[in-house]
Amino acid sequence: MKRDTIDKGSFMVNRKSFLVAITVFTFFTVIIAYEVEVDTLTVMTYNILNFDSYSTDRVDDFNKIIEEVNPDILVVQELKSASGGQLFLNNVMNAGGDEYSATPFINGYDTDNQLYYRKSVIKYISTQQIHTSLRDISAYTFGCSHSGVGNILKAASQFGKPYALIGGLHGFSDFDLVKDLTLICPTHCT
Repeated sequence: MKRDTIDKGSFMVNRKSFLVAITVFTFFTVIIAYEVEVDTLTVMTYNILNFDSYSTDRVDDFNKIIEEVNPDILVVQELKSASGGQLFLNNVMNAGGDEYSATPFINGYDTDNQLYYRKSVIKYISTQQIHTSLRDISAYTFGCSHSGVGNILKAASQFGKPYALIGGLHGFSDFDLVKDLTLICPTHCT
């Protein structure tokens, strides 16, 4: 009888320890999963093959692909018209809600491209067209460090933990500001 009591008591202690271990493990798993989700930016490019406002028969196929990839940024090529771009935004990108916005459509002399972005993640600033003999190239701007890297990181922190800094860093020297970032990609502002 005494052995049963010891085993039972021992089991209870081990069970409590086990439950505490599972609770701690589960807590850290949730935190780690959250950190990975916040620190990931999904970028996708897709040639939508001469898509225009009459291409409604392909919307369901695009919906499946976009739902699977779930991009934060999508750049499409071979968009034929502003109305096709609006159809793609409304019926594909925002099929499940009002998460995405689009850059302004710029009608070039061939098929065009357009960028769609998740409004809660990306701050769009401008588009610049670079003219070539074959077709126009769109350069999209999402930020610049002219206001100061510290100010940019502070503003970005309002949306979560900043993950990366990509852009012009001329005149920058306060490296303590970027020590916790995962990705730093210095470029020229323009």
